[in-house]
Amino acid sequence: MIKGMSGKQSAPRVTASGGARPAERPAGRLVEQLGGRRAFVAVLWLVSAILLAPGVSRAESFFQQLPDLPLMAGLTEVPEAGLLFDKPEGRIAEALARGVVGAGPDPAEVLAFYRRSLPQLGWRESAAPATFWRENEQLVLDIQQAEDRLLLRILLSPR
Repeated sequence: MIKGMSGKQSAPRVTASGGARPAERPAGRLVEQLGGRRAFVAVLWLVSAILLAPGVSRAESFFQQLPDLPLMAGLTEVPEAGLLFDKPEGRIAEALARGVVGAGPDPAEVLAFYRRSLPQLGWRESAAPATFWRENEQLVLDIQQAEDRLLLRILLSPR
């Protein structure tokens, strides 16, 4: 007989291999299986890395017409202004987002956001202003400010 924490004796548990071992708590087995602290630290690190990643993590969502491009926080997509043609040569697309100056990002912040975010998604900045390329596609950011409105027009075309 084995003496438990309560001081009472209990019968040993017999395993499939025929050996005897004391009764265990299910949580204790889980911690043992996961490696205890190492598993906890690994999960904590992974969650932190996802939440603290620069650039893309600040995106509230992605464009409907271009689901692989982030929509910067503070901008609102205008889905009815977008278009998408998928051709053998590549995609041709246009997406539009708007914001309110003073209540949202300014043009410099928008460009800085996409300069940080797009390389994480495989885009490389071109020598041309606000232009990026990836594989056989070119992406142009047209950022305009008129009075109290900010407009971001994204043009995607084969390269």
